Parts: sequence; structure tokens; C-alpha cells
Amino acid sequence: MKKMTKKQHYVPVWYLKNFVDKEGFVHVWDKIKDRSFKAYPADICREDYLYETEWAESPDNTGFILANQIENVFSEEESRYSVLVRKLLGIVLDNKNRKSIICRNKDERETMAALVANLYLRNPVTINTEEIRDIPADVMNHEVVKNMKSLLDEFGMTGLESVVQHASLSAWVNPQMNNGTHNQLVRDLLKANVLFLVSEGENFVTSNFPSILLNNEDYSGMRFFLSLSPKCAVVYDESNALRNKRNRVIVIDDEDVRKFNNLFLFGNTEVIKLVISNQDIR
Repeated sequence: MKKMTKKQHYVPVWYLKNFVDKEGFVHVWDKIKDRSFKAYPADICREDYLYETEWAESPDNTGFILANQIENVFSEEESRYSVLVRKLLGIVLDNKNRKSIICRNKDERETMAALVANLYLRNPVTINTEEIRDIPADVMNHEVVKNMKSLLDEFGMTGLESVVQHASLSAWVNPQMNNGTHNQLVRDLLKANVLFLVSEGENFVTSNFPSILLNNEDYSGMRFFLSLSPKCAVVYDESNALRNKRNRVIVIDDEDVRKFNNLFLFGNTEVIKLVISNQDIR
């Protein structure tokens, strides 16, 4: 059996490495404790067995249902995400490409949308807020679930609630489930305008909740924001006013960068607890 991953990151290490300083550290401001510190990317934004569901009756004796399944899927997906982001940063940060169309092919567009969806859905804040592990009583009384219970009973196994919990979590975060929430969100993102914001001055920051769904005062459409590096961020916006800027690079000034940074610096502390940068945030 493949070794279990105990420390499971909800913000991938490869992503955090885009925000390291010359010594390989990220600079972190803990908004809850009001303290600043430096850390290696592998040492933050993680929880023990985050994507595992405890099951004492597990056939493989790991104590979990389909142990490491979700974590392994994330590892495979992250290889695609990191390659694309590295490629896109090389393009959008080159002055010669400022008028070019970014994410030209379908695979690139789908991969970028999948990254934004993945970072949003896999975050423990989202999982807990949406109560993904809380199973309604009517679900447990469904005929299919009752049949599953009968089958487990035949094998002398218990803990059907745990099986349903894991199925619910997988349906929420697993990109390999075609009709799951992840792929539904990806399809929605692909309908929106994607803009690549570039800063030539101030640096973008990120956080323990990097892919954020913005509130829209002017219209009811969806709007996501994600910093990709200190000098580049991506925005998904359904506004018709931005259709002519779709898949384009937009150079923004320092004031606009600070407006986006303020979403992390002064946003909801119940969601954004750690602000992360490549330099001293103070």
C-alpha cells in the first residue's frame, strides 16, 4: 500500500513557492495572533489527514475510507497546474506579449479554471462553511444508501455514515467525478471572462484562502480572484463590459494592486487568517 500522506496541504507547496524570497521563505502575517514570521512553503497551510474520512472498519486497516485517494488525485492535478502557471507567468510578465491572447487552447483554459476551482473548493474554510461532511437524514434513508448498509452488514462491517461522508467530500472536491461540484464550477468559470492582471510596481500578496469569490455590488455575476505570483493575478468575471478584454493582459497601477491586497489584509478573519508575501508585509 502506498504510504499515507499525513500533512495534507490545502494550499499547494508549488503555489506557495511562487511567493518565496531569495532565501526560500514566505513572509506570513497571522491576523488572528497579530504576529509576523517567515516559513518554508511546506510548513504552512496544511492539516493532518484533512481529506481523509475515518472508518474503523476499513479493509486496508488504515482507519480511513479509500485512504489517500483525494490527496493522490490532487498531486496528479497539481503537476498540470504548476506547469501551466510557470508557462503563463513567462508569457504575461514579458513586455513583448502584453497584447497577446493568453490561454489560447482549450486545455490551457480548462487547466487554469480547474486551478481556481480546486483552490477554492479544497480549502477547509469552504468545506466547513458548506457543511460538506454533514449528511442530512433523508440521504441516509435513501434506498441506495439502505442497500449499501445491507451489503456492509453482510460482510460484518459498520460505519455507513463514514462511507457517505467520504462520498460527499469526494463529490465536492474530486475533479475525476464528471458531475461533481469541481467540474460544475470549472464549466461556470469557462463561461466567464479571464483577465491576467500584471503589476509593474507593488507586489500582490496571497493567503491561506488564495482563490476568493468576490462580492459584486454592480451585478449578480460570478467573480473570482487569485494571485499567481507577486507580479501577476488572474480574475474570472462574468461582466459583459469585460468581454473585449477576455484572455488578455491588463497592466494595473499600484493603487489597484493595493485594493486587491486589501481583500486579504483587511478581509474576513474567519476566512483569511494568514496573509502571505515574498517580503515583509509590515
